Amino acid sequence: MTNICFTVWTLQKQRSANRYKKAIFDLVQQRQLSSVDNLDEYTMPTDKPMHCYTNATAEKEKEKVNSTAEQQEAWEEHQMEKAMLREV
Repeated sequence: MTNICFTVWTLQKQRSANRYKKAIFDLVQQRQLSSVDNLDEYTMPTDKPMHCYTNATAEKEKEKVNSTAEQQEAWEEHQMEKAMLREV
């Protein structure tokens, strides 16, 4: 009885492994069919144009500089007010 159960369990395990291998094989085949013809050189992903990367980075830097300049101006005004209060 145990020998038959072991055989059935082994067959189920093998079938499961074969289904997994077939699924992996199918995915690889699909990828090969849909991949770029020239694989010798790297290509950037096409979901976002290249100019968007540089513009976004430049905008972040501008915002950072503007924010820093505004903070500096506010700090200078505050220091001037403190100095005026001391003079009086």
